[in-house]
Amino acid sequence: LCSLHILRALSSAQKDAGDEPRVLSVEDDGEAIGPWPDGSPEFLNALHYAATRAAKTGGGVEVLAIITPQDQTHWLGVAEKMREEARETIEENFKIYSNWMKEELKLEAELVIREGEKATEVLNQISEDKEVGVLVLGANNSSEGPGPLVSQLVSRDGGNLPIPVTIVPGSMTKERIEAVS
Repeated sequence: LCSLHILRALSSAQKDAGDEPRVLSVEDDGEAIGPWPDGSPEFLNALHYAATRAAKTGGGVEVLAIITPQDQTHWLGVAEKMREEARETIEENFKIYSNWMKEELKLEAELVIREGEKATEVLNQISEDKEVGVLVLGANNSSEGPGPLVSQLVSRDGGNLPIPVTIVPGSMTKERIEAVS
């Protein structure tokens, strides 16, 4: 199975005004065992924050799932089958999050699937989508740190990112997220 799952939620700019920044939310789960988030607090909080922010700015939501390359490529047929299954799982699970955003926040969601190294693909997506105005990362609340993607993007690339970064703690309550987004 793929070892990564990332959520990207974007608030599109208000269609007529064109001045509201889009929100990019990324879930980072270094211990992930499948191609989609498992409902961890940091994933759900990042999604909730980004979707609530998108709703308040009159935007939409786009979800980015990244499938990481396989370490063992001598079984190309197996690797291809695993990628296909990962895509199917991503699409099925996307429907759940998309329906939640539509029912609860009246937001339309769109899915983008990329393949590659997670930090690189997040940076590529930011680079390619010029309407993204904020990067939202869900941080693990364990004693091991916020997660590898948060650490990598903020410590290594943070000073060079073309947009601001918001980190949403996994321990944050739904009520507090709604109050600050």
